Amino acid sequence: MECPNCNKNYDDEFRFCPFCGEAQPEPKICTKCEFETYDEYIFCPRCGTELIERTESYVITKLKEKLTKYEKIYDYDNIIECCNKIIELDPSNEEAWTIKGKNLELTNRHKKALECLNKAIELNPSNGEAWFRRGLCLKGLGKSGMGGADQSFNKALECYNKIIELNPSNEKAWHNKATCLYWLKRYGEEIKCYNKIIELNPSNEKAWHNKGTRLSRLGRNEEAIKCFYKIIELNPSNKKAWARLANHFSFSERYEEGIKCYDKLIELDHSNQEKWYYQKGNHLSFLKRYEEAMKCFDKVIELDPNYEKAWHNKGTCLSRLGRNEEARECYDKIDKTGILNLMLYREGMFML
Repeated sequence: MECPNCNKNYDDEFRFCPFCGEAQPEPKICTKCEFETYDEYIFCPRCGTELIERTESYVITKLKEKLTKYEKIYDYDNIIECCNKIIELDPSNEEAWTIKGKNLELTNRHKKALECLNKAIELNPSNGEAWFRRGLCLKGLGKSGMGGADQSFNKALECYNKIIELNPSNEKAWHNKATCLYWLKRYGEEIKCYNKIIELNPSNEKAWHNKGTRLSRLGRNEEAIKCFYKIIELNPSNKKAWARLANHFSFSERYEEGIKCYDKLIELDHSNQEKWYYQKGNHLSFLKRYEEAMKCFDKVIELDPNYEKAWHNKGTCLSRLGRNEEARECYDKIDKTGILNLMLYREGMFML
């Protein structure tokens, strides 16, 4: 190209004239076919569209358009590459640092992600997305045991506290804060987080479930049961809540209530029918309703003829009813090659 200052020609690759140091003018570009030129064209020689200057802001705008396309197809590497180009042109572009950090975090490159997110927060301390992703990175490092688990979770906790400071109604921040408190074994504070989420959104099933689970592990079973009933009130088809209730009733020997839960699970969860029929059969056995229990074990065996425990428990029911020969036939169905199955077989035969 020709330098507009000294009129000498030099290669287009130079950004400054090698003879006088004059800055190279920006090329013109066609917004339709993206043809670029340094010549004095007014219209694109390819498609006839009027040319505009290829300014830095134009390039960044085009890169952001590409970013949007890549984000729709989860093309993480190209997203990161676009961010790198934007940052090269505009090092103070907070959005690019945040998006790059987010996509590094999504691909488990936590340490590199932290560098980007720290930069985004440095540029804007109120960047909630950067704080949130930073917390996720630190949580990931904590779970992997890198850099000291407690230290990572405490730092993550600071991130979620900052987000809550910026937006006290952010349910995701409260959830992630609760997770950090769980890993730090601060269970009382964890439950308070779930209470806050429920206060913000009484229909949040996940918060009710997590609260019920934590109360259960702390031995506060009646409070836990209320949580799982609340989930069922919100969503009668929630299989996890029915299963949790069934477990509670089983441990507290409330077998009639447990059977109702298993009936509901049999209705809702067709992929685990043998599991729920087996548990229902056990509860009926505990209540000495052996004939009904055997029907459940028969159903299990129909679904999975190799379900050793079902054969064993059916045999036990028959034995309790004095039908020893039939019981022996059930025990003989147990595969005796495995140590656990052999124990089941011996236990059953010992009862005859």
